[in-house]
Amino acid sequence: MNSNIQDKHCNVELAEHLSILLAFATQPALRASGQPTVPHYHLLSGCQMVPEQISSVLDQCALSFKPQKEPGWDTGHMIHLRDMLKHDAVVKANREGLAAFSANLIRQKEMVIRMMRDQAKQLGEGETFSLSGCITFDCYDVAMLERLLNAMLASWSQNRRFWKMCLRWQKQLDRLIQQGPQSMLPALKFTRLETSGRETGHATLLDVARSTPVPTLDNHAEYMLDGDLATLLKLELKNEPIVKDEDASAKLERIIQELRDSSNQYQQSYGDALHSSNEAYLNEQKKTLLYKAPDDSLLREREQGIKLVIDELLAKFWQSLQPLHASGRALVLANTWPIVSEKSLLQLLSRSHKSSLSPDWWNAIIILGRLICAKQRIRRIQRFVAIQDGFALQRELENSGHEQ
Repeated sequence: MNSNIQDKHCNVELAEHLSILLAFATQPALRASGQPTVPHYHLLSGCQMVPEQISSVLDQCALSFKPQKEPGWDTGHMIHLRDMLKHDAVVKANREGLAAFSANLIRQKEMVIRMMRDQAKQLGEGETFSLSGCITFDCYDVAMLERLLNAMLASWSQNRRFWKMCLRWQKQLDRLIQQGPQSMLPALKFTRLETSGRETGHATLLDVARSTPVPTLDNHAEYMLDGDLATLLKLELKNEPIVKDEDASAKLERIIQELRDSSNQYQQSYGDALHSSNEAYLNEQKKTLLYKAPDDSLLREREQGIKLVIDELLAKFWQSLQPLHASGRALVLANTWPIVSEKSLLQLLSRSHKSSLSPDWWNAIIILGRLICAKQRIRRIQRFVAIQDGFALQRELENSGHEQ
């Protein structure tokens, strides 16, 4: 196994890392040593209580001293002695109150740090720190303080569990290393993918498709919108004739005649070309059938049906193109396995890949492509109906799509 890892594309240091990762995937003793239970860890927070961090949180939650409002002076009258005494009393009370508040703030901070130190040793998993009790902490926003301190405790607790788990891993890895390399890397099955004549590297979706049979698919002909779109959508013809702007038509004909009668040969040539174009347009207009705009609910229902079929096809493609063995599934988790999507599948129809893709896969992806085109046609029709663009709608209805 080590010889398979240490090939020309892999250095020794990387091989050792891969050996350890594979040992985690294959060794029961390592799997039984525990695994992370949270999405991520804040390891910089440490794994034990730090008074400085608690003090920082306390400073964030500290309330401000609220002094008494000092009485104002009425500058239009004589200042009485009683007003001066009242003002001095308020100033003195504020000064003494601020000193008492500051001392109480320090005392409560020390008490919180002591309570944290005592409770942190006794709290079990899932239990939270609380400041409730006989002591009133009136210098702090208690709700905010408890929320921040509990988040800090949870982070420390998670980091401690992770640290202990790392110690168990280290113990098992040391034991496996002492037993020799073969004990770390049992034989694993791998699927070899034939590459499509390019440099060896990551497998592409084309490589995987060439090594994988095509899933069983229906042709889903009832969802295709190729051919006579008006018939497929069961649209009704309009009864009213095509409205013609007589003034504009007469003006255009006068311009064409003036150009054709001109002595300038370039104007004559342009007038003849414009005359031919106008005649062709009028003849085409006589043959044009005008259809009523399709009902919006019908379009939504048809679009939803096509979308469900596309999702079903993509699910079958995805399931067929997934790796069969544990080694390949590890590539999926590492985001190095080829992505299966509408875009990646349709790219296999390019000229550069056509000779490498099997006819079965080619036909299967063609079905997907025609369904995607049908969904796009429905959305174009919805847009033309919404903006009441009758001309664009009629042109879209006349488009035969991928009729074969």
